[in-house]
Amino acid sequence: MFRYRVSTFSGKENPTTPHFYVLSKGLNAGKPLDKPCPNCYLVCTEFEENRHLFYWLCFALWKSGYFKKHLVGSVIPFLRINDLRVSLQIVGKHYP
Repeated sequence: MFRYRVSTFSGKENPTTPHFYVLSKGLNAGKPLDKPCPNCYLVCTEFEENRHLFYWLCFALWKSGYFKKHLVGSVIPFLRINDLRVSLQIVGKHYP
């Protein structure tokens, strides 16, 4: 099992472990990013290999439209942090 942490990005923290960001609002919610933006989540991992794996896992889920069914909100679609955590946990658990 891979160890990772998903949290809301506030702009105050400066993570020292391998990390990437995931967009939380808009029609592109779930898209992984290398640089932070105002509406994103922070995903921290223990090792660079795990960061690379989860980054491309998020990219594949976003590109395939997996996160669209989890979007809530009538004006600005929003991806809840718990939905992102559960999605990564389910898919990461089945990775060989």
